[in-house]
Amino acid sequence: MLSISQKQRILGVLLLGLLTLAGSAFAKELIPPLEGYPPLTSSFGEYRSGHFHGGLDFSTGGQEGLPVRVPGDGHLFRMRVSGVGYGRALYIRLDDGRTVLYAHLSRFNHALEKLAREQQDRKGRYEIDYRPAQNTVRVSAGEVVAYSGQSGAGPPHLHAEVRVGGGAAIAENPMDHGWAIQDTIPPRLTALRFEPSGPGAEVNAEIDPVNISLPKGEVPVVNVYGPVRLWVETQDRANGGRYRLASYEVIAELNDERMAHIQMRAFDWNHAREVEWIFHERLAREKSGRWVNLSRTPRTKSRMYKETGSSETDFTFPAGSHRLVVRCLDYSGNETRREVRLVVQEEPSAATATVVRERGLRVQGNYLEARYPLPVKEAPSVLDPYGEESTLEWISRETRGGGVVFQTTGAPLTESGVWSFAKGTQKEQAAWVSLQDPNFLAVTDSVRLQIEASDLYEPMWIGISPQGWPGVFEKEPELIPVSQSFRLEPWAYPLRGSISVEIVSDKDLDRVGVYSRHGDRWSYEGNDVSTLGLKTNIGNLEELALFRDVRAPQVSLILPKAPKADSTPRVKAKIVDTGSGVTWRTMDMEVNGQSVICEWDPDARVLQSHLRTPLASGEHSVRVSVRDRAGNRTVREASFQIP
Repeated sequence: MLSISQKQRILGVLLLGLLTLAGSAFAKELIPPLEGYPPLTSSFGEYRSGHFHGGLDFSTGGQEGLPVRVPGDGHLFRMRVSGVGYGRALYIRLDDGRTVLYAHLSRFNHALEKLAREQQDRKGRYEIDYRPAQNTVRVSAGEVVAYSGQSGAGPPHLHAEVRVGGGAAIAENPMDHGWAIQDTIPPRLTALRFEPSGPGAEVNAEIDPVNISLPKGEVPVVNVYGPVRLWVETQDRANGGRYRLASYEVIAELNDERMAHIQMRAFDWNHAREVEWIFHERLAREKSGRWVNLSRTPRTKSRMYKETGSSETDFTFPAGSHRLVVRCLDYSGNETRREVRLVVQEEPSAATATVVRERGLRVQGNYLEARYPLPVKEAPSVLDPYGEESTLEWISRETRGGGVVFQTTGAPLTESGVWSFAKGTQKEQAAWVSLQDPNFLAVTDSVRLQIEASDLYEPMWIGISPQGWPGVFEKEPELIPVSQSFRLEPWAYPLRGSISVEIVSDKDLDRVGVYSRHGDRWSYEGNDVSTLGLKTNIGNLEELALFRDVRAPQVSLILPKAPKADSTPRVKAKIVDTGSGVTWRTMDMEVNGQSVICEWDPDARVLQSHLRTPLASGEHSVRVSVRDRAGNRTVREASFQIP
């Protein structure tokens, strides 16, 4: 009789054969975009804020202007020009149906540059998103269509993607299309992260997450009780590069049976935010490494998880001793593997090794914790959504140092609602969101959450915890707090969609917005004033507060030096705003009273003109107007001479 692993290997061979037949239309390898095989600076599928990295980044040695070639016969599908994002970008639809994207270009070839200028002049702005009719702008294999650069985001490099489908929504690993590079260096596999994911669960007697280092040649022992989630810390590099690439493949096997499998081969741009589930969003924000999530949720649509016979979010292992092997591979097949001896206990430890230093309520997703640094006998006082004494069930655990931790247990709640918890003189609240409620409005004293079931990966608790009034930050002196801040827990937890958050306020809301905290900075989220306070949409659970932006953008004009007659000199403006921020849509530049096409570079914080008509000798006037998101406006005027 075949074992499960043997069946999986046979199934894998059959699936590979089917994929080969299905992909025969794309059997032809693409011409590389650059001469030779420059090293990679980023690989397919890496973490980016809000999305996967959709292609390969090729090093250009710090230079701009390297010729970029068409990989096959086709036509121009789309042309985008912007000072942000992809910068100057081309989408080439090949005759076989594939779409190739080149981004961060310095310029297009002569014909396409002329086409871009025509579209800019027609729109009257620098930013364009142009889609010509099919086959009206033909390109040939090997033709130079553009030159590498750093538009949109630097430093200089070439970003190249391969997409499939009529809407070009499916990104595929370009290495599958002939752009594989020389690579003889195996990935790094440095640690495993075990996160207890249920009431009573523990790892090495800890109820908090535990990171297990994986030194070569050693087999660490990990003691586990209850359900856990598993994360792998791994990075890769190729010849001539540094360790910053994503490993192509991560596989976990328990007693030689495959339990998890991730492969960076394709993703759907319609579900690109699932990067925040596959990679540990909170640790990524804190720059604490790149952790890959082996725990799959049934609600993820990611193409990167491969079928292993289970789609459970949490791993629950049978009691006893087990051999856990994790393997990380790159595209060339170079492999690193590490082993852990997993000892699954039949009962939890008598006391958790976790040290509790302060009293508080913790939201762990599908359960709650109330932590006390001193011994107490009773669970916290809780009121249910109807104001009655709650029937929530708790288990208690003693902690090192004499404290106590209470954890909610029992069957999952089927009805959504808001529960209130006493914390001294302050009240904390938590909303239970059941996936059985298609649309749920969580109303607390100061915050309202509008949540649809489709916005969540799983039913969960969302904590709403007041954090007090934020101070005025030295880096953002123009932001004055108008409300206390509220932390939604678990902080940075990923959402499938966006939930609506309203902070109720009876204050004057002129120039006030909702901001989220990122370290020692606050970032503008929105200022919808159609409700009792201010409302915005968020894609992760954040710490939020209302701030008033009291300072207009700082604008300094940079006039051309010694310009020549009948030339098109660059007029620039340095724009700095550390409050609500600025966008190209709220900027305008006039030369001699006429609005001109101008490019906004947010990295350099510079707005610069792209004059179409040469300037004659004499005096010329410049006027720049900039408005921030809060509505503060700055206008600067000056003049310069052309001899």
